Amino acid sequence: MKDRTETTTPNGKDRTVAQVINTTITSSKVFSPRTFLITAKTRQNYDPVLDEWVTEYQIPHDKVVFDDKSQNRDTGTPQGKTSSLSHEMNTVGQKTGIKVEINDGDFLMRWGNTRYGGVDKLYTNENGLDEQFCVVKNCDKGMIWASIWDGKSKDLCRMQARENNLHETKTPANVHDNLRSMKEIIDNGHLDYDGKDFDDCDDAEKEKRARKEVDTTMPFFGGKKFKSFWNKYKKKNKPGFQVESQDLKMLQNHFTRANPFGISSMSEAIAADSKGARYVFEVEHDILGNKLPAPERVKIIFPNNGTDKGAILQSAFSAKYVHKVADKVYGVVAVNPSQAKLLTKFRNDDIVVQMKWNDSISGSQTFIDGAFYVPQCEPERLATDHWAKVVKF
Repeated sequence: MKDRTETTTPNGKDRTVAQVINTTITSSKVFSPRTFLITAKTRQNYDPVLDEWVTEYQIPHDKVVFDDKSQNRDTGTPQGKTSSLSHEMNTVGQKTGIKVEINDGDFLMRWGNTRYGGVDKLYTNENGLDEQFCVVKNCDKGMIWASIWDGKSKDLCRMQARENNLHETKTPANVHDNLRSMKEIIDNGHLDYDGKDFDDCDDAEKEKRARKEVDTTMPFFGGKKFKSFWNKYKKKNKPGFQVESQDLKMLQNHFTRANPFGISSMSEAIAADSKGARYVFEVEHDILGNKLPAPERVKIIFPNNGTDKGAILQSAFSAKYVHKVADKVYGVVAVNPSQAKLLTKFRNDDIVVQMKWNDSISGSQTFIDGAFYVPQCEPERLATDHWAKVVKF
C-alpha cells in the first residue's frame, strides 16, 4: 500500500505532498493582465473615440473591474437596448471593443459600459437560455474584446465625454452628464491654450472656447442647442465667471425691475426737501411682496461696494429718526470682490456689518431693515431669481 504522503502522476510516477503543494502554488499565481495579453487573441479595429486603428484583445470578462475613474453617466442605456445589443453580439458578434486600463491584477473599465452590459447579460444567462444563445459569436467563451487605454490621466474625462456622445446605441449622454464632463474638461486644462488659461479669459472668450469643445466632444448639444447648454453650465459653475461692476443707475434700474414693493420707476419717489429724505416711496407691499395692512414709507439706499462705505447708514438713520420721513430702510447692494467665487463671502461679510450697526442702537431701533443683493455675474443674471440674495432684519 502506498504511503499517504505520496500521490501518482498521470504517467504513473509518484510525487510527494511537497511537490503537489508546490505545483498548486505555481498554478494559482495572481492573475497578471500584462502577462495574459502576451498570448491573447487579437484583432485590429477602428476606435471612433480616438479616431484611430487600435489592437483589440480578447480578455476575461470577469477580470474587468469598475472603479472611480470608470465611465460615469446619470442615465445608462435602457434595458431594452442592452437586450437588443446582447442579441446582436450573439448573432453577429462584438463590433467594437470596450476600453480598459491595466493595473497589477485587473483590467479597469474606462468606457464601453453598454457593450460590457450586453456581454455580461449573455454570460450570466439570467433567463436560463440554451448555451448556444449565451456566447459572443466572434469571441471565445467568457471573453470580451477590449483595447487598452494608456493615455494621460487628464485626457480620460475628455475621451469618456466623447464616447458618451458617440454612443453606438443612439442614447447620447443627457445634459447633466455633459455638464459634469464639461467641468472636468475645463478643470483638467483642456481649454487652456494660446498662452491663456480658461479662467483668465473674459466671458466671451470662455463661451467661444466652450462652444468649440462642445461641437467636437458632445455635438448633440452644439449648434443651436449650445446657448441653452452654456447657460445651464454658467448657472451651475458661477465662481468661474467675472464679477460685474455696478453704478448707481444700474442699481436703480435693477431695483425698479425686480423689487417686491410694486415700484416701477424712481420718479415715484416722494419729493424730498433734504438729502436724507431722497428715494423715499410709499408702498403697499412688504419686502416679501405681501400686502401690508396699511401703506408704509420706505427709503431705498444704493450701497455700491458695501453698506458701511461713506455716509450711507447715517442717511438711513437720518431718514428714520431725524427727518422721520421713512418707516423702514432697505438697501440695494453691490459688493466688489476680485473673483465671482468670493461673492457669497463678501455679501455675508456685508450682512454682518449691517447687523453690527443695528445692534449698536438701543431697543428695537435699526439703521436698516433689509437688503437686496443684485446679481453680479452672468450665471446669477441668468438665474430665475431676481436677486442674488435677500435679507430681512
